[in-house]
Amino acid sequence: MKLYFKSLLVKILWFLVSALRQKHNPIVIAVAGSVGKTSTKSAIATVLSEKYNVQWQNGNYNDIVSVPLIFFGQKMPNIYNPFGWLKLFMSAVIQILGSYKYNIVIVELGSDKPGDIGFFKKYLHVDYGILTAISAEHMENFNDIEAVAKEELGISEIADVLIVDIDSVDKKYVKT
Repeated sequence: MKLYFKSLLVKILWFLVSALRQKHNPIVIAVAGSVGKTSTKSAIATVLSEKYNVQWQNGNYNDIVSVPLIFFGQKMPNIYNPFGWLKLFMSAVIQILGSYKYNIVIVELGSDKPGDIGFFKKYLHVDYGILTAISAEHMENFNDIEAVAKEELGISEIADVLIVDIDSVDKKYVKT
């Protein structure tokens, strides 16, 4: 039952994000990597906020359900709270139909296991992708560091421009 609700929520949330992006066209920046995502996202938001209206979440909303909430500046209600979700959906629709004050949205993409970044391919295309690092994090869910690299590099498939911390990502993984 929980998987059904989660699947339904994912479809609705990403539909709303798509509608928001079609109408208001904010620049979207996604940060991925084994480590340093949250601090990188915060640093980028801080710098860009000096000139632009930036929407981002301080913390690690970084999975397929929580990332869409960042676009609307919402906290995640309990999955079984229909009134919380209804309120969230109504707020999102108001932002879509009305004015949206953000020029830039910055999101964080988490990957605890193979396929996590792949889930985003169906729903998210970003203007800029940032890859912070590839390291042996969450190795209990990956066979080896090569599998971690493959997963984190999935961001390259959803970004128009990929920016890589070349000091933290082995050059063998990145074509320059």
